[in-house]
Amino acid sequence: MANKQQFANYEDKKLRIHPKGEVIRFGVIGDTHLCSKYQQLTFLKWFYEFVAKHKGEFVLHAGDIVDGEHVYRGQQYETFLQGFDDQLGYTVENYPNGLPTYAITGNHCLSHFVRGGGDIGKAIAQQRPDFHYLGQLGAYVYINDLKVYIAHGMGSPAYALSYKVQKMIEAFSSENKPNMLIVGHWHSAFQAFIRNVFAMTPASFQGQTPFLRRMAIFPVVGGYFVEIVPDRKGIHRFKYEFLPLYKPRSHDY
Repeated sequence: MANKQQFANYEDKKLRIHPKGEVIRFGVIGDTHLCSKYQQLTFLKWFYEFVAKHKGEFVLHAGDIVDGEHVYRGQQYETFLQGFDDQLGYTVENYPNGLPTYAITGNHCLSHFVRGGGDIGKAIAQQRPDFHYLGQLGAYVYINDLKVYIAHGMGSPAYALSYKVQKMIEAFSSENKPNMLIVGHWHSAFQAFIRNVFAMTPASFQGQTPFLRRMAIFPVVGGYFVEIVPDRKGIHRFKYEFLPLYKPRSHDY
């Protein structure tokens, strides 16, 4: 898996979002892996429609927007488009629209950066005004006064779903600790409340690939619809709904 030190322009960027109303509604997703033969584009589009229909104002994306190339041996045979330009063009044309998306890139996206210096997250944002690029692997987003940290994890999943999320929360200093933590990469759906941080791993929109099967990993496909009521101390009420896809489509591209 990729290590953040290999990315020259890695930094935690900060962005403020100013939603309307007392209740803040939005979608949380990760690992869409567009251009993978196992992508779930139909369900991804349905998810955006659901969020918009239920008065969600935006979607937060925890990385691996595209599947990239040469992330592991034989990965090129698991994609239907290869190369920076083709994966960029497909994503710009096919990624759902209708809601603003705030995204970081993950290790699959950054395989293009490692091989040729192209940052596909930045390139998507330049061609899609509804797509806002936050940076590589991690970023702070302020939803009014709420501090949210979006990250893309590293390595294989731990035996316990909570372990790596818990260690990440323990590693935050008091001044950097967010109200909410969203971590992509492991294709798992998990929620917790640790050190006064509402944490979740937002599953994926990619079915089981041959690589995941060899790794004995069965991915969870789905995303979260979140409702938050903030107060002066942080989050007064936190409500979420997980929207799963039980049977991924074949050749959904």
